[in-house]
This record gives sequence, C-alpha cells and structure tokens, in this order.
Amino acid sequence: MLFCWIDKRGRLGEELDVVLRGDSLAHFALSKSRHDQAVIGARAGGVYAVANHETAEHTAWSWGELYNRAELTRLLSIEAGDPAPNDARLMSALVERFGPEGLARANGQFALLQWNRATGRLLAAADQFSILPLRYYEDEDRLIVASDLRMILACPNVRARVDPQAVFDYVSMSIIPEPATIYDSIRKLPPRHVLTYDGRTVVRAYSQLTFPEDAAGGWAELGAELRRIITDAVDRRRLADPDGARVGAFLSGGLDSSTVVGTLTERGDDPVRAFSIGFAESRFDEMDYAKLVAGRFRAEHHTYDVTAEDTDAVVDAVLDQFDEPFGNSSAVPVFYCAKLAAEAGVDTLYGGDGGDELFAGNPHYLWDRYFQVYHAIPLFLRRRLIEPIVRHWPLGDRIGPVRKARSYIRRANTPNPERIVGYGFLETVPPGDVFNPDFLSSVDTDHPMAVRRRHFNTAGARSELYRILNHELALVVADNDLRKVTEMSARAGVRVVYPMLDPELVAFAGRLPASWHLRRFKLRAFYKQAMRGFLPDAVLAKEKKGFGLPVSIWLKQDTAVRRRMLDAFAGRAGDNVFRPGFLPELQRRVDADPTNYHGSIAWVLMILLEWLRRKG
Repeated sequence: MLFCWIDKRGRLGEELDVVLRGDSLAHFALSKSRHDQAVIGARAGGVYAVANHETAEHTAWSWGELYNRAELTRLLSIEAGDPAPNDARLMSALVERFGPEGLARANGQFALLQWNRATGRLLAAADQFSILPLRYYEDEDRLIVASDLRMILACPNVRARVDPQAVFDYVSMSIIPEPATIYDSIRKLPPRHVLTYDGRTVVRAYSQLTFPEDAAGGWAELGAELRRIITDAVDRRRLADPDGARVGAFLSGGLDSSTVVGTLTERGDDPVRAFSIGFAESRFDEMDYAKLVAGRFRAEHHTYDVTAEDTDAVVDAVLDQFDEPFGNSSAVPVFYCAKLAAEAGVDTLYGGDGGDELFAGNPHYLWDRYFQVYHAIPLFLRRRLIEPIVRHWPLGDRIGPVRKARSYIRRANTPNPERIVGYGFLETVPPGDVFNPDFLSSVDTDHPMAVRRRHFNTAGARSELYRILNHELALVVADNDLRKVTEMSARAGVRVVYPMLDPELVAFAGRLPASWHLRRFKLRAFYKQAMRGFLPDAVLAKEKKGFGLPVSIWLKQDTAVRRRMLDAFAGRAGDNVFRPGFLPELQRRVDADPTNYHGSIAWVLMILLEWLRRKG
C-alpha cells in the first residue's frame, strides 16, 4: 500500500504528525519540505511488499510486482554487479530514460510513486488496468495520494462529501467508474495514467490500448502463437512469484480459468491446486465443467458450495473491504474461493480474468452482431421499403412477428454504446420513477452513458467490435472484475495474478481481425479453435454462465439475504436518494421476476443502502 502527503506550504506541520501517529496509516508519508523523511510500512496484509529505491536525486516506492525485470535490466544497461535492480529502481529508471511513456514498457501490476529531490516533482502512476489502485485529493494546502481513499479521509481537515453524481452512476452501473469516487473531492488515477505535481497537478495517459488488426498468418499459425504467448505470460508470473509461494488457480470451468490451469500443469505445476465454487441452484452452477477440467489436467481439486447463509455472512466483509460502494454480487463467490485456497495453504491464485473481453466471449457481443447484420442491407432499402412497411403495418403491435421486427429495427438503429447496454436498469426504467426529485435535480442523468461513450469512442480501433471491447476492458475488467477479485482475495489473505491480461497477450488479441472473434456467429471462434485438443471439447462447446450469484432465488425465499434486503429497504438511509414507494415496488418486482435481473438490481441497492447507513 502507498500513501503520500505533499505540503504545499513548505512545512510538515502538526497535521501530518497526527496522521503518522494514527492507526490508519502504516505505510509512508512524503513532504515537499522534508523529503528525506519517509515512514515506510512493511507488508500490506501479507500480500504485497513495498519496494524502495533511493539515489542522490530520487526516491521511489512501488507496490506490486514486475514480470519483465530481466528485459528491463538489459534495456536500461544495468550491470550485473550493480545493486539489485528492484521494481522501484527499474520503473524509476524507465521514467528517467524515456519519460512517463517509458512505463508502457513495464509488464506488471504496480503502483509507483517517485519523488525528485532536485525539482520537487512527484510522479504517481498506475499499471495498465489499475490492478493496484491509487486515489488522490488536492486542496489549496496539500496533495495526498494513497492506495485507498479511506487513508485520505483519515487525514485531518479533508473536505469530502458523498457525491450525488457518483451515487447515480453507481445505481446505473453497479460501480463508480474512474476517475470518480464516491466522494466529490477524491479521484481515482485511471489505468495507464500518470499524475505529476511540481506546483501544478497534471493527470495524463502514458499509453493507450490499440487494436490495429494487422496480424499476418493463418489460424493455425496464429493459434500456435496464442498458445506460446499464454505460456510465456504464466512463466513470467511464476518466475516473479515470491520464494516459497504456494500457488493455485481459480477454476470456474470456463475457457480462461481452464486454460490457466492447463498451462500451469504443462509448465510443471503438477498437480495444480485448483479451486471452484458451486451452487445448489443448477442454473448458476458450472461445477461439472470444473471437475471435467480438473480431471483432464490431474488437478488437486478443492470445491465449495456457497449458500444464502454464506452470502449473508460475508456482506459486511464486502462493505469493509472496498473503499466505496461496490455492487458486483460475485464478490461473494470470489471470497469463498480465495478462502478455500487459503485454508488449503495457498497464498497466490492465478486468475483467468480478461479473456472474454479480449477474445469476444460475452453473449451480448453476439447479440450486437445480429443487430449489425441489419446494416448490411442497403440504406435506401431499409429507409424506403423495410422500415415504412414494418412501421405502418396495420395492428402491428398485436402481431408478434411485426412487433418483434419493430423492436429489432429500433435496436439496430440505436448506435453503440447505447445499444449494448439498452437493457440496463436506468435505460429501461425512467430515472424519475426511481429517484427523489430533489436528488435527481442535482445530477446529470446522461453521465453514465457519457462515460461509456468516452471509452467506446476513444478506442484505438476501427472495428465496431473492438470499440465495444475497449469499453468492456475499461468498465467491466478494470473498474469491476479486477477490483472484485483482487480485493476479495486480499480479504482472504491471498494474492492474485492475471496472466490473461499480460500486455503481450492484450496486444496480440488486438492484432487479430475482428471477424475472427465472432466467426459464423460463434463467440470466441479463433480462441476456441486454438485451444482445440488442449481443453476438453465439452468446455469449448458450452455456453457461458460466468461467476454469478443466484441472488434472485435467495431474495425470493425466506433467507438471511432476503431479510437483510428487507431491512435495508425499510431503513431511512435512502430517503434523500430514492422516490417514496420505489423500494417496495422493486421488492415486488424481485418476487415476480423469474430471471436474475431485478434480483441483481436489488443487491446493488442493498449494498448502497447499507453503505449509506454506515456513513450515518
């Protein structure tokens, strides 16, 4: 964990002394006037160590790990006899040699702080997906950078209030997207971004994901290249694992976790310790596939079925672990999977996160392709023939095929990213039916979609699919899945690494023609072909279920989870946010809905209401 305080007035003052004496900061503090003084913490929860590097001009601190130390050592011409080039030294040297853009050469999950003694300049940087995050706060007296926004709130006289816009965005998206946090004056440092301060604070990108679609070769050749890159990604992380690390892997039974388990087995981890979570509710359970993969690779397979009671027992841990409301209910199975690993003596888990967003594996990508087919019809036929006929067909709203055709045309003519999130909660329910009018007047209801458009439209891509994937890598992977897995695993005392998000693999995926990913209307067509013969055929053929929680079922039954929801909905925490009568109406919709849709929304709001209640 990292913490930094720069006093713009040129003195440390009693305020910082109070911070350092407190229990909330056991890491380090840095002042512009007394930059020699650094309070450096030991290990963060037994998971990540703080690496330090100091020269006559610079002091650098890093949290996390690099996977290409040898390559960077050669690039920077660091002699073998020199002091050991730890991560902080290597990244500091990259910045000195190439500027902040040099950090694009760092393959790892890291947060970096560098203080330049000569110029009084601070640099803070996050890795390509902000796996290890940084937050920052600035007022007229100081700049504070920290790994957790609660470390900032612990500082005296920080002016921060709950941001209504962040609350609205959370209800819409189940997360608070970067760079916002739940507090109006505290910001997240986005992935691939660097913050510099030398009297003025500037935040800018040091690299960008690109999707050039310029791969040369056929399916067989590039499929073999994919296998090699994944193997290299796993090898790099195994070499970087701490001495004595006890390694295991998440195993959901999906393509990516199965690939990671198989690759670890090939590289000598035999048997791999694999950990799977199941549910008694068959619609959500993929344990049969996980067992099939475990058998294929002779894994030492550990399993656990999560219940409604387990879920209720961990809600408070979810609220405690995240530094703002976080609504992804699959944080629960992640915690129990990591806890299962910790109980088996494992301290490092390999995850498969990111593969679906790199290689087009989520069902809504396929649905979007069906809508894109409509635009292959010449425009004059669509506008002058098809649409007038369908629109003016007599009694069309009463005729099923005509009604479906109208819906299809309406969705097909909706641009992305609006189209891919068209079934989102606040896309289908008017905000006026949900929120208190006074609250609603204080927010921009278009802001969540503006965030989505930013990620969709700024992608370095020419294909519609890659613009969608860029949007997903930002909002589904970086802002959501990685936070969920990293935080809840840390809660169980387990470190996680993500070989499927290795920079070489990310770059390779973007070089493939977009049409290869959804060939013949099949998700992940290229990836599945490349893995044929390696993964079981049943896994390659199965439909994606994900790592969802059967919360909709449990919220209908007399379970502790339902009672918690009812208590949260009946409380006063949301009085200034939600319209009177909305929460009871949502409860009725949960009870009547056979799908997981309204149950998922109820979970998101329950977490928010409990978080607001804690705030008082």
